[in-house]
Amino acid sequence: MYLRIHDGAVEIRDASGIWGKTTGEAQDAIHQELGDSKVRVVLIGPAGEKQIPYANMANDLSHISGRTGMGAVMGSKNLKAIACLGTGKIRMKDSEAVSAVAKRVVRDRKEYPLSYSLHWIGTPERSFISIMPGPCRQKISGREPFRGPKRSPAKR
Repeated sequence: MYLRIHDGAVEIRDASGIWGKTTGEAQDAIHQELGDSKVRVVLIGPAGEKQIPYANMANDLSHISGRTGMGAVMGSKNLKAIACLGTGKIRMKDSEAVSAVAKRVVRDRKEYPLSYSLHWIGTPERSFISIMPGPCRQKISGREPFRGPKRSPAKR
């Protein structure tokens, strides 16, 4: 199944036609079925369906919610996707507090380059940074410790 939320109305829809598909294929199918490419979709791929413990959720195919296994949680509920579209205004209880948080995030991105690289490059960059000061302390299968890549694995 997948959930469709439109202007606050929630509908459970059949996902048998998209189960087993990759996130890109499934999102395209949802957009086509709903007839609107503006629909925002969070969904899982085959790893989430198989409840792999570290499965991710993809948000509009551009933001990945990783490192928590939430894709496996969705898979355990047989929930392939959540598709949302709203036409109303978003009302904030405290717009000044939201503005203050947004300013802090912008400031932190400038002051702490790691937060920027994690957002844009993701976990591979964090892994590279964590082993830069010296060899990785963990041995795998009795082999020599991993001493790190010759360059960052992320494309810039």
